[in-house]
Amino acid sequence: MKNIVKIMGIILLSAAFLMTACLTTTTATQQQAEGPGTLIITGLDEYNGNYICASGEINEKYISAGKLTMQPHPMTGEEGLGLAGILIENGSAVLNVWEANYGNFTDFSGSDSIDLEVQIWREVEVYHWHYGVARGNVSAAFDNGNAEAAFVLEANLSE
Repeated sequence: MKNIVKIMGIILLSAAFLMTACLTTTTATQQQAEGPGTLIITGLDEYNGNYICASGEINEKYISAGKLTMQPHPMTGEEGLGLAGILIENGSAVLNVWEANYGNFTDFSGSDSIDLEVQIWREVEVYHWHYGVARGNVSAAFDNGNAEAAFVLEANLSE
């Protein structure tokens, strides 16, 4: 029971930190054609058919990876721009990368090494903890806004 409470707390904190929702069925193939910066996450074979989002911080910049979409704010309900998840296919996902600043998203084109927190969900609504599949991270070395990195599992949440 204590483990479930800990997992719930971690997920709720992660969801609050992300302030995003996986609310779309955009595929990696569709996503690759959009946006200036991309993050290709590999090593996701066992998560095909689920949705993925990522976020992190470097040099006081908040970095978000996924797809931008209009959605209600998780706390206020007001409609605004937010980050949605990408469908994992063939063991990988291609996410657009954005610099986020209080709901404003600008193209990320940096050449930085960034550790990003990764959330994988089986359904579209990320704020319901029971939809979580896995949590992990990637260490991405971006070159002009583009990087490829392998997923590192921290916890399976659906067990």
